[in-house]
Amino acid sequence: MGDPGRAATAHKQAIVLFRQAKETRYEAYALSNLNLVETAGAERNFRAAIAMLPTAREKAYPQQNVADLLFGAGQNAEALKLYSTSLAAKDEAKDRFGAADTHARLTSFHLRQGQLAAADTQAKQAIELHISVGDRAGEASALATLAAIEWAARKRTQALSPIARAREIIEETRSRVLSPELRSSYFATKRSICDFEISKLLAAKRTQDALAVSERARLLLDELDERETPVNAEERRLRRELSVQQQRLPASRAQVKTLLRAWRKAQAALRKEFAAEPSSPSELLALAGRNTTLVQFWLAEDEGAAFVITPQGVRSYPLPGRRQLATQVDGFLAALTTPLAFEPNETAAAKQVRLAAADHSWKEQIAALKKLLPVTARQLVLSLEGPLARLPWHLLTTSEVTVVPSLSVVAELRRRPPSPHTTVSVVAHPSLRVALNRGAHAHSASDRRRPSVALLAHPALRHAHDRRRPRASAVEHYAARPLLSSV
Repeated sequence: MGDPGRAATAHKQAIVLFRQAKETRYEAYALSNLNLVETAGAERNFRAAIAMLPTAREKAYPQQNVADLLFGAGQNAEALKLYSTSLAAKDEAKDRFGAADTHARLTSFHLRQGQLAAADTQAKQAIELHISVGDRAGEASALATLAAIEWAARKRTQALSPIARAREIIEETRSRVLSPELRSSYFATKRSICDFEISKLLAAKRTQDALAVSERARLLLDELDERETPVNAEERRLRRELSVQQQRLPASRAQVKTLLRAWRKAQAALRKEFAAEPSSPSELLALAGRNTTLVQFWLAEDEGAAFVITPQGVRSYPLPGRRQLATQVDGFLAALTTPLAFEPNETAAAKQVRLAAADHSWKEQIAALKKLLPVTARQLVLSLEGPLARLPWHLLTTSEVTVVPSLSVVAELRRRPPSPHTTVSVVAHPSLRVALNRGAHAHSASDRRRPSVALLAHPALRHAHDRRRPRASAVEHYAARPLLSSV
């Protein structure tokens, strides 16, 4: 729940209770678990747990945790000794799951010291053990580490095979999770594997392959498939009925068994429905036209790229990473929304100085942000990510801009009949009013003939320094018109 303080308090209470009850083994477990949420005194607690636990196998787990701490402190020889002791105890107890974990830690130990041959051996042993116990998530992580080892050893082509296998395992595992929230949450924890593959494919000049992985990583087809269909409607009905009958147990035992069989069958059908494939690079190329360019942004923590798709092919342009762009976008939005701020006791002269400084900062930052979009076209279809989704893109280009969550969405929308509606409601951040007013001059009078937009925005918009009514065409130009018809 994101409250390590309360978790630490609960662990400490458990330690006291186990100690009073003379449950030494469970006291040791609680001591070890305390260190998951509180680092102060971690080595002391782990060593105390080692002394309390009765078997070599049980001691092996806090031993490898002490080894991690020693390795982080630069005491490599002592760390290696404890890793080896832990691994030997697990091997003796035939604890293959635990041994796989220790091999993975030894892989990182050798890799961080540049000992690539030793790291390679440990990684392959970890992979073999993960496979033997059916630990798919552990197998994916070990494959990703093996890819990093091979890349560091300059086996560039060879490195791309294990990282692709790791991603395939993640996709397969995620597809078994029915909840959309849990699917997204699971994938978020494995995002670095896809980032690694995209980065290395770009380095190998395999731009279309990098785009394909980036598109797969969007998870947007899961959202498309959450629309109402007979399959998911039936699954939800069975789930509700099953919940009702379970409350009537044991009288409803036969009904529960029948419903469980039907529900599992519906789940299998639902998984199949979720298994839609994202559009391939060749399919995305077909979406581009003489007047339409598609751009997908990919952002890792420290690097990024813009994939530009035109009828002539796919090109990539390097961008800063997520961390740097977040700072840049925050500064831009702060300058943009400064006129909305209310400063008590501010004099008119001081306000004028503050607004002038904000306007100067805004112009400088918008010039820098325009460099993020390396192309122009009559229509731009943008698939955004991270902090880039918070930018008012109609200010950064004179093109018509459509923002979509994934480029595959464009292909999906083309397969559906056009929407009969001509009005779009937009619920917006307060900064949008200022952004629209500043960008309104870029739109021609002919825009008035396009579908209208109702803007529902935060009450603070009334404090905008420019009180002109925003033209509906500005919002429509940004989001609505091309989405269902002209893209």
